[in-house]
Amino acid sequence: MRFRFPLILACAAALAAAANPAVSSGDSLPIPDQVLVLAGQSNMLGRGFPLSKGAPSDSRLLVWRKDGWQVAADPLGDPGDTANGVGPGMTAGLGVIQDLDPQTVGLVQCAVAGTTISKWEPPHSVYSNCISQVRAAGGHVDGILFLQGESDATNSRDAKKWANRFAVVLNGFRTDLGSDVPLVIGQIGKLSGFSYQQTVRDQQAKAAASNPGVAMITTLDLKIQSDGVHFKVGSYKKIGTRFADAWWQLRQVYP
Repeated sequence: MRFRFPLILACAAALAAAANPAVSSGDSLPIPDQVLVLAGQSNMLGRGFPLSKGAPSDSRLLVWRKDGWQVAADPLGDPGDTANGVGPGMTAGLGVIQDLDPQTVGLVQCAVAGTTISKWEPPHSVYSNCISQVRAAGGHVDGILFLQGESDATNSRDAKKWANRFAVVLNGFRTDLGSDVPLVIGQIGKLSGFSYQQTVRDQQAKAAASNPGVAMITTLDLKIQSDGVHFKVGSYKKIGTRFADAWWQLRQVYP
C-alpha cells in the first residue's frame, strides 16, 4: 500500500523553494505517483533565459536529483551547468498535473546536449545512464517526452535513418520501462544552416505514424533564438503545453 503525506510534502516543498528551488534542501520528498522521462538533446534540457521567466514551481511537481526527489524548478538539468536554462519540462509537467490532479508527478531529466538518435540506441551509455536514473528514482513511468533530432539534421545519412533508429530506441524504452508507456516526439523546429532538417522532420512524422502509442507535436511555428537552434522561453512553454496535451490524448487511447 502506498501512503501519502500531503501536509509533509507541502511544507517540505515550501522550505525547498524558499532556500533554492533548483537545489536540494534536505531529505528527499516521497516518490511521486507518476513519472515522466524527459529525453533528447539540448532543447529538452532548455536553453532559455532568464530563469525568472520559467514556469512557477508547484509542490505536486517534483524533479529527480542525484540525492532524491525535490520540488521542480528550472533548470531541470544539472543546476551546476550554467548552459542549462528554461526548457519545456516544467510546463509539460504542470500540464500533466492538471490532468492527473490530485496526484503528484515527477520528472527525470535524461537529455544530453548534442546527441544524435544513434546515441540513444541501447546499449549506448546515453541510453543506459537514462535507464539507471529512472530506476534509481523509482515510481511508475507514465510517459516519455522525446525532443531530439537537430544533430541528425546535419548529415544526410543520419537524417534518413532517424525513423529506423528511433524504432530501436522505442523498443529499448518499452523493454526497460514498460511495454505500454506512451511516448511523444517533439518534431524539430525551423533551424538555421541545417541542410537535412526537413528530412528529419519527415522521418519523425513517419516514426509517429508507424509506431503504436507514439504521438508527435510540431514546433515549426515557434520562435528560435539568434543561434538558430534553441527556442525562446515563450516557445519552450508552448512546447511543454503541446507535450502535455498530446500525452493526455495518447494516454486515453493507449493506457
